[in-house]
Amino acid sequence: MREHIVLTPLEITEILGHLTAIQAIINPKLVTIPDVERQSLRKMGEKRTGYVSEIYLGLEAHPEVIPSSFDMMDFGLDRQSFIDMTTIHNVVLSINEKFDDSIMVMGHQNMSDSDAGLKLLKAEVSNNATIKTLVDNILSGHKSPRIDHPFVGVAASGSVTIPCKPGQRFTDTGSTVFVISNGLSMVGAITVAPGDSVLIPAGWHTLRIVNQSATTAGEYKFV
Repeated sequence: MREHIVLTPLEITEILGHLTAIQAIINPKLVTIPDVERQSLRKMGEKRTGYVSEIYLGLEAHPEVIPSSFDMMDFGLDRQSFIDMTTIHNVVLSINEKFDDSIMVMGHQNMSDSDAGLKLLKAEVSNNATIKTLVDNILSGHKSPRIDHPFVGVAASGSVTIPCKPGQRFTDTGSTVFVISNGLSMVGAITVAPGDSVLIPAGWHTLRIVNQSATTAGEYKFV
């Protein structure tokens, strides 16, 4: 079944306007951390939200155990900030996933139409010199290079970010553990042990590779 996604100029203008307004609100409140610091921070996954809530509510119910050096207000603000950011982030991820799927479908349809159109042009090459030149230029200018990163090193506690395509294979050829993710998003991140290999999931277009060892450089092959 063929899909069509049609946005009017007015809708595009409105969407971009709303996104700009959202960025103006949220960007000044967000933080950016360097890779080295990111490795040292504890990760709070979905399963740990209950742990945090139980501790917070327990302290709230028993204020007599809280010393003056412990700032309960800061704890409450951090807890609420995490809840708020996660709520917004989940909506953004949901929209992003739909964008990725829609762009993939539109891209597939564009490529299928282009392949069919090229066949039509090729059929007339012998009859029309202008079409022959056009086809020759198309074929010479649009060869699809293979994204290949054989046996690349990653410094201890370091990371690299490279382009990727779904279905490519990532292999840990060294002696350290890697965590790979779709760009900076840790949603769906994959841990790859030495000797293991994984296929890049659908919707991934930027691969971030983080070496989990603080003392040993890692090595991977990516084709």
